[in-house]
Amino acid sequence: VRERADEERKEKKAKAKERKDNFKLLCEEAALGPKSSWSEFSREWGKDERFKAIEKSRDREAEFNDFVGALKKKERDEKDEKRKAAKKGFKELLKETEGLDRHAHWSDFKKQLSEEARFQAVEKSADREDWFLDWVQELKDEHRREKDKKKAERSRSRSDSRGRKKKRSRSR
Repeated sequence: VRERADEERKEKKAKAKERKDNFKLLCEEAALGPKSSWSEFSREWGKDERFKAIEKSRDREAEFNDFVGALKKKERDEKDEKRKAAKKGFKELLKETEGLDRHAHWSDFKKQLSEEARFQAVEKSADREDWFLDWVQELKDEHRREKDKKKAERSRSRSDSRGRKKKRSRSR
C-alpha cells in the first residue's frame, strides 16, 4: 500500500510539473511581454487546454506572474547592462577629449561632443551632464591630491634641511 501511495504521489508530481511546463509553453506562445496583464491573457487564452490543465485559478495566475516577473527582471538587467556600457563609453570619450580639465564647463563641451556615437549612446541628457560633472570632479580631486603630495614633500624637505643645519651648528 505504501509503495502504491509513493507511486501515486510521484505520478501526481510528474503530472503537475508537466502541466506547469505546458502552461509556460503557452505563455511563451502567447508572446507575453513584461507589461502583459493577467486579465488580457486569461481572456484570450482561457479556452486553451494547457490553460485549463491547472485547476486552481490562483495557481494559474501565480505561474503567469512568475513568468512575467522573469521577463521584467531580464528586461531590467539588459537595461542596466546597456546603461553601464554607455557610461563606460562616455567616460572613455571624456578621457580622450582634448582641452578637458578641472575647469571645464558642460555647456562648452556639450556641443563639441554631441556628434560622437558614445555621446549619443547615452539615452538621458541628465546622465550625460551628471557623468561629465563627476569626471570634472575626479580631475579636481586628482589635482588636489597631487598638490597636497607636493606640499607634503616640500615641507618634508624643509624640515630635513633644518635638521641638518641644527646638527651642523651643534657640532661647531
